[in-house]
Amino acid sequence: MENPSACSRALCITEIVRIICGEVPTFPRHSLSSLARASKIFMNPALDNLWSELTGLFSLVKCMPETLWEERAEGAKKTVCFRRPIIAADLPRLLFYSVRVKSFTMEESELDREALRALSVVLTFQSMMPRLSTLVWTPDDATFPLAHQLLGSNLRSLILELDDTIPSLSLFPYIKASCPLVTNFRLSLASMVSPSTHEQISDVVCGWQHLELLSIPALDLTGFIHVSQLPSLTYLHLTEGILGEVGHSDLPRLLPGTNRFPALKSFDIAFKTSSFCADLVRIISSRKLYALSIVLLQIWTAATWEELFTIFHQHLDHDQLTSIHISQSVKCVLPVHLVPYMLSADAFRPLLAFNGMISFVFQIYPGSTIDDNALAEMATAWPVAPHGHTATLACLIPFARFCRILCTLGIRMRTSDIPEFSQVAGDQTREDLRTLNVGTSPIVADPETAGKVAAFLSNLFPQLEKINVHAPQVHFEPFVRYAAGWTSVSQLVPIFSSVRSQEKNLWDAEAKLTEEDSDSEDGDHDG
Repeated sequence: MENPSACSRALCITEIVRIICGEVPTFPRHSLSSLARASKIFMNPALDNLWSELTGLFSLVKCMPETLWEERAEGAKKTVCFRRPIIAADLPRLLFYSVRVKSFTMEESELDREALRALSVVLTFQSMMPRLSTLVWTPDDATFPLAHQLLGSNLRSLILELDDTIPSLSLFPYIKASCPLVTNFRLSLASMVSPSTHEQISDVVCGWQHLELLSIPALDLTGFIHVSQLPSLTYLHLTEGILGEVGHSDLPRLLPGTNRFPALKSFDIAFKTSSFCADLVRIISSRKLYALSIVLLQIWTAATWEELFTIFHQHLDHDQLTSIHISQSVKCVLPVHLVPYMLSADAFRPLLAFNGMISFVFQIYPGSTIDDNALAEMATAWPVAPHGHTATLACLIPFARFCRILCTLGIRMRTSDIPEFSQVAGDQTREDLRTLNVGTSPIVADPETAGKVAAFLSNLFPQLEKINVHAPQVHFEPFVRYAAGWTSVSQLVPIFSSVRSQEKNLWDAEAKLTEEDSDSEDGDHDG
């Protein structure tokens, strides 16, 4: 090296050393471990990177003296237990590494309950992970005592999955008091909870002024008003919608000011009423919204959708919006006397103005009547989007040839053209596929078509056992017809497969006899 002194001076600059360590891959871990041991200069930066992300407590506990812990097998699972009580001398090594953790994930603890309780007690007045900024946690009875260690003031990203027990639902006041700087909050609840719980969640959310991402089951109106005014919120996901939505039909008056949702880029919200959805679209001031997802909690009429698509056209940026997904919640209850309707192609025409559209999904009862001409219009208006249901049965052939361990496949495809396909000796397709999901793939419900499709599928996938068909929740003629057609195919496939299996066994037996005869003749000639 021409100028070693310059290099030495550079390595005395902490930022340069950290940049070097940052270029070393975290996995495999031995690279950073070797760098940490190579020089005192690199030790702390390398260890910081090595321990920055941690899943579970096992790695930390293994840093403690081996006289303290042991692994015990409980069936297929290994659990870490303590052999003796923790003493003060056991902690320094654990804390030497734990203070470096910035992202921690704990879904199921490898430590037994006694060990977790002991660790929680001994660390009551010490912070195990003071630099923790990201926490992914599924609390249970065993790990719950660690709440005071994990929920700290430096947390920026908090991802929780809670059950409906009293201890879990009592976490919200503690979160509000101990985690004031959260910018990313995702919460999943194991089951339906009371409105009062959603009010507690909303109360926590109202304490955060710098939220960027919020994904929770629901907000009350106070919480919804709060997030509408946040200057940094870019993503909003409410799986159960907004409490009190039905009682408030004039959202613009409810939300103060004019700068509502100024930075929103994506929203995914469940709605009961179309009027609330329409009002929300009208008030969004952000010109950066690129993804809009609506989940229906109740069925809306065709006229409602025509009006709503017009509102999308009038109030959302035509160049920015690239994704519209509309679906129906599994909790959506269909009215008994609902008259089936089909949404015409004209209803979708206002959406053609969104020239950057990449993904458009409309999966609600009962569907739409989009013909070839309408698809041609969409293809012209949305040049960067994939269009129509152009896949045919022929698309299955590459999966059979190249996807060697594929056991389940789901594709919506047309069955109007049944391709020619024959197995080739020495180049047979794999036999791994057991299940084919066809959803609402169109098919003519007649015996001839069913026979041809079943013959093709059983030839292509000799081990095919099951065809999953979309079963419509209500009587809707096209889907009912498709389901009937695929049910016929599903019944015929095992018959074809059985015949082919018998033919294969016969061919194998004949080939074996031919080979034996050939060997016998060769022996006679040799004699």
